[in-house]
Amino acid sequence: MGSMLEDLSKPIDVIVVGSGVAGVSAAIEAAVQGSEVVVLEAQSNLGGASIISGGACCFVGTSLQQEQKVQDSVELALSDWVTFGGPTADIAWARKYLEHSRVDVCEWLENMGVRWTTLMQPEGNSVPRWHLPEGWGRAIMSRLIERAKALGVNFKTRACVRRLIVENETVNGVDVLFNGALHTLLAANVIVTTGGFSGNMAKVMDWAPCLRSVSRVLSGGSVAAKGLGHDMLFRDAGADLVCLDHIWVYPVGTPDPTDPEGKRGLGVRGFRTDIWLNSEGRRFHNEHLKGPRSGTPALLSQPDQTLWAIFPQSDIDNLEIINNPEFFPPPLAGHTPAAVKSFWADSAHAWLAKDIGELCQATGLPVDNAREAIDAFNADIIAGRSQDSRFGRPLAGLVPLTENLAAIQLYPMAQKTFGGVRTDLECRVLNQSNRPISGLYAAGEVAGMAGGCINGRAALEGTMYGPCVYSGRVAGKAIGSLRTATQPESTIERPPSDGGALPSSEHDLAERVRRLEQALLARGDQAPPRQDSATRRSDWESSTSDGRNPVRVQDQTNHEADLQQDQEIVEHPASGTEVRLQAQELLVNSNEYLLLGTAPQYEPLPVAELVQILPNRTNARRLFGFYVDNINWDQHIIHVPTTSRHLELIYDQLSEGIKPEGVRVALIAAIFAVAAYFWPDSPPSEPTLHDAKSCCRKWILLIQHVLVESNHLSFPTLETLQAKMLLTHFLPIFPLTTGRRSQQTQLVNAAHMLQIHLVDSPRERALRGKGTQDLIDLEVKRRVWWNIVAGDWMLSFMTGPQQGTYIVHPDQMNVEFPSNVDDKDITAEGNYDEPVLGSPTEMTFTIAKIRVSTVIRELIDTANKAKVNVDELDYEQILVFDKKLNDVYDSLPPYFRYEDASRPYVQEIYNARPYLERQRNFLLFGLYIRLSLLHRPFLTRSYKEPRYRYSRMVCLRSARIVIDLHKAMREVSSGRMWLVMYHVFVATTTLVMDYACQRDDPQAATERKQEILNCYRILEAGEERDPEVKEGLATLKRITNEWRMRSDSALYASMARRLPDEVPLMASTQPRPRPEIHPQSQPHTQGHSHHPTHSASLTLSGKRTTAATATPTMRPPTTTTTTRDPYLFGASDATHNTDMTTLLSDRSTWSIDTTPPRYIGPEAPQNGTEIEAGLGSGCPPIPDLWFPHFDADLDPTNNLQWESLFRDLDNQQTRLGL
Repeated sequence: MGSMLEDLSKPIDVIVVGSGVAGVSAAIEAAVQGSEVVVLEAQSNLGGASIISGGACCFVGTSLQQEQKVQDSVELALSDWVTFGGPTADIAWARKYLEHSRVDVCEWLENMGVRWTTLMQPEGNSVPRWHLPEGWGRAIMSRLIERAKALGVNFKTRACVRRLIVENETVNGVDVLFNGALHTLLAANVIVTTGGFSGNMAKVMDWAPCLRSVSRVLSGGSVAAKGLGHDMLFRDAGADLVCLDHIWVYPVGTPDPTDPEGKRGLGVRGFRTDIWLNSEGRRFHNEHLKGPRSGTPALLSQPDQTLWAIFPQSDIDNLEIINNPEFFPPPLAGHTPAAVKSFWADSAHAWLAKDIGELCQATGLPVDNAREAIDAFNADIIAGRSQDSRFGRPLAGLVPLTENLAAIQLYPMAQKTFGGVRTDLECRVLNQSNRPISGLYAAGEVAGMAGGCINGRAALEGTMYGPCVYSGRVAGKAIGSLRTATQPESTIERPPSDGGALPSSEHDLAERVRRLEQALLARGDQAPPRQDSATRRSDWESSTSDGRNPVRVQDQTNHEADLQQDQEIVEHPASGTEVRLQAQELLVNSNEYLLLGTAPQYEPLPVAELVQILPNRTNARRLFGFYVDNINWDQHIIHVPTTSRHLELIYDQLSEGIKPEGVRVALIAAIFAVAAYFWPDSPPSEPTLHDAKSCCRKWILLIQHVLVESNHLSFPTLETLQAKMLLTHFLPIFPLTTGRRSQQTQLVNAAHMLQIHLVDSPRERALRGKGTQDLIDLEVKRRVWWNIVAGDWMLSFMTGPQQGTYIVHPDQMNVEFPSNVDDKDITAEGNYDEPVLGSPTEMTFTIAKIRVSTVIRELIDTANKAKVNVDELDYEQILVFDKKLNDVYDSLPPYFRYEDASRPYVQEIYNARPYLERQRNFLLFGLYIRLSLLHRPFLTRSYKEPRYRYSRMVCLRSARIVIDLHKAMREVSSGRMWLVMYHVFVATTTLVMDYACQRDDPQAATERKQEILNCYRILEAGEERDPEVKEGLATLKRITNEWRMRSDSALYASMARRLPDEVPLMASTQPRPRPEIHPQSQPHTQGHSHHPTHSASLTLSGKRTTAATATPTMRPPTTTTTTRDPYLFGASDATHNTDMTTLLSDRSTWSIDTTPPRYIGPEAPQNGTEIEAGLGSGCPPIPDLWFPHFDADLDPTNNLQWESLFRDLDNQQTRLGL
């Protein structure tokens, strides 16, 4: 190895560990992008497990499918995938693979000479999509290795990597063992593709202890699949390993006769007419379903966990035996019957016989049972049945089993490991803190085929080899793209800011806004006492001498003086000013001035009063700076440098006794008001804004006066339009009684009067060609227009009277998108627009919002043309717009995508431009809400009709992302906190509904239970922080309680019919009442210890057990008749669950109009007496937490009209003015 490593003494661009299909695919992609690549293989031959695989892949939309007229789609395939694999499947990776499978795997391999010859429909697939290549996996590997070598990839065999060199979460190379010597190879990037651990049976048994009780489990993995890559990644890099218990066990393994230990298995497939008999000679399963999903559980339930496959000898030539290339080398074309016959001669577990009697004598099977099973099977075939009468196996093309028979004994065989190291969508390895390890990638089976666990617990056939190819390619490409993204010329630096900028904590900001909001929503504030202005020194005596450059921090003396002056202004306004403001304060919550635009009693404000109302120049600069740094990112409708100059001009004019232009004062005051509304509490050592509440109020009143004075409805200006946009967007109190649609109408009318909707018409373009138009003014107008239009179009897809309508038609405007440019880069030449996927700018977020709103507008147009509501559109149309929204998402730059936030260069961008992370959260929150609304009408149908399963997946994923993003949204959305929590409530309702309809899935029960309880805690915390949220949630609780009572009434009626022989619900003959809640009558002690016989086992299935027999195993009681309980939620051993006890004992979580469940019967139960839903002595009430309940035996989609419940919730949100 010394000579072999001489050329590797210097750092290498890329080291690939493992030469399977994922490793070689990764090497090819990295080499194509110019990287120097070395592949290290521990074995003597290249190819790993991939070369002994059949090489079959799952593809969507291929030419082979088209030739056979197979109608397939990504949505259908994804639905099959997730349904088959279960909740642990990585949906993002699965979707990504399916969308790219045809081009990036199927056609990519075809271009290298691979031919796909067979198309089949294995278990779990709705249509045929399993593609088998000519020559199997060996043919694929030979083409890939040939291509890699042609690109200069350096392969090293017998080179066993022992350690990853990782420092400070960055990989630096590997230690590799060769010829007994350890060598260190340095590399900028390492891609680990070492495969799974199915060749290490000790590891298999450790991670799947359920297999320990099986009499014999064969190893179906490569001899090199020992899990060494998993060990290195965990030990050396701290990688996060997930789902290692997900092991794919095939039921069709037979011992390899070349293995002296008898542990290695060979896969057998290609049977045509076969039946499976257990050791008792009895048939036990539909042999058409040979996959691990159904075949393996059936096999493991049999005596001795083994079976004999009986079939005609004529089928032997069609068998495929895989996993040992030395014993059975897959040919480049066709089968090799001679090799199969050779196996038959060598194997002690394969037999040939003339008839069933001779076969049973050779195998030891009971002849009578075997003959009975085979005769019954033959009778169905002879009778021409389409399916066999016992197990429903399709019989088309099968022949009776009468003579010249063959048999092969089969065992469970651990073939694939579906869990592994967790990665992001670029195959970067994530550590246990969810951070990517720089330069370290994983692909193929070591990463659960892709992402950590792309398949879940079960996998459709073909979803292993294909994702390994694809994830390898993704890893190789990611290295090249990262190298490009981190070039010096593309490094983004944050513009220098004033060193005195006020630091602010987002937590402090949220708390300050909460208090401000509570105060501003209050009614009837008392006016402050008056003091004659002559007794006070003018605020401007100390402010007009300031320099013209913005200064954020003052010296202590000036700072204290400013604070004192601000306090005096608020507490003792000038004579006359206070009277006018006090009179107008009642109009803050009125829309009269907005609708009429005139107020004859108003008189123009003199300069002296403006001086007293506005902040001094120093505080004005601080407010403006705070707005630019912390708020402007949300609705960037001003040109910051121009507005800053206008601010200085206003204060210059005031200092000279000149009244500034009113419309400019309106815009500046609007910025002040919004900044004050969001102003944080500062540390004692930092400058603060005294009494931000009062400041915000008085500046709103000033804006109101200036708008009326300027007659803004009849003679709007760009500044008055901007001022109203800021107030209506950021301040929920402006105006409280005016709905969002009426506000939107006013903004559109003003824009029309200003002809902003025609700024890019041919006439305007001609004027610009003559140099008669200000390009800054043009860009600002585009921003203003598109912010109005995007809001208008988005409102059309919100429940309420405006749903399905919008104001601005695209054919009635002529405005280009705003340029993707920072304010400082707008030049006279007009060539400053940047591509959206290029460097980020202050306008990238706005353009992304416009694209989403455009899809929403097209959706509304489609529904209107069909003369239906959106929820009545054909499902095909829903999928069209689902794809359009996903296309918009795919077109977003990485710093706006959900899965890319942790990438190092994205974090660098966030550090340079912190507002981008907030914009990402806002954008994704809105996008996933719309996706959920789009699919929600089909959610309840998905439980009965498989074609809608994709909608269920979208709704659940969207709900979880909304809940995941709520914290970040809460920190920057204080002014609209209720809107955020409303969507969290609806997302929680979605999860509850899905759990209720899918509660029998034992694998997901614990996860779903905890997930829903976490959602409850989020909602509870929201109530505590915000009075508006508390009021809104109370209304939603009332709605869900009304629906629950409808549901429960149907439930109790049905229970009387269904349970005639079980324990009665009441000891008396009177109907069971639902009394009003009396919390004082429900004593409970948090953390109280109960005797085991006085508590009950609670389960989310809603079942009731006896106190005497309840156990933590959640098994049904065996000594007492049980009844069903209508209440949905509980938890196993609630009295020992601290979190549950804390949650249950909080009376604020109880339903408003209903009582918690009580004992069955009029008196408290004794030991052994049945109790309801785990309510033992002193137990707190079950946290039904507002959601409808129903019995597990009822059909929830009939018992409760979920779609109507969602509609009621949406209608209530609209009534609240949101």
